[in-house]
Amino acid sequence: LWKEGEKGIIKAGQPPRWWPRMQLIDPHDEKPHMLLWIAKDTEFELYYAYREAWLVNMTFAQVVKYIRDVEIESRENIQIRVIDPNFGPKRKGNTKTTVRDDFETEGRNIGYPLRFMFGDDHKALGRKRVAELLRWDISKPISIINRPSLYVCNDLVKCIYQIEHYVWPEEGEQDPAIAKPVKKEDDACDLLQYFSLIKWSDKPAQIIPGFGNAY
Repeated sequence: LWKEGEKGIIKAGQPPRWWPRMQLIDPHDEKPHMLLWIAKDTEFELYYAYREAWLVNMTFAQVVKYIRDVEIESRENIQIRVIDPNFGPKRKGNTKTTVRDDFETEGRNIGYPLRFMFGDDHKALGRKRVAELLRWDISKPISIINRPSLYVCNDLVKCIYQIEHYVWPEEGEQDPAIAKPVKKEDDACDLLQYFSLIKWSDKPAQIIPGFGNAY
């Protein structure tokens, strides 16, 4: 899809350098950490999940170093970072710091500052939003007017597997307003839901004159 040396692409398989990027993480104590990177094609309002990481037996410091290394290699400028809103605010008993605090501290320790926002954990709403982004008329060929808005690159094996094995309760089993998926193989899907509920603006900040000296 992306060839090195073409249209701002500095590394094969990575989106053009000027596309806005988002990085999401679902960290755990015992399970592997799931990471996902998504780029936005601002010209056509399309989104591409282009990189994943399934990091086993890594400390927070090692995860942060991994993030730094892969992003520096591709000379990326990450616009938004998102962390799981359930585990991210969890406090450690000995330090009283949160998981998010620890990740951000590790980033500062290696000179690669990270700032994470908490994702929106409205499961049912996120599921519907992701479904909308993936929807297209399968009875017609993909075209500029008939195509999904979200793509997952085919080398994201873990992400694709989890999407295909995502289990949602059957209709009538749970209240649809508070329904939640089966907690199994859901890490990547959770990250996609957090992504889908973020108002991702690619417009630069503007200074607007106000009354008197106010801006």
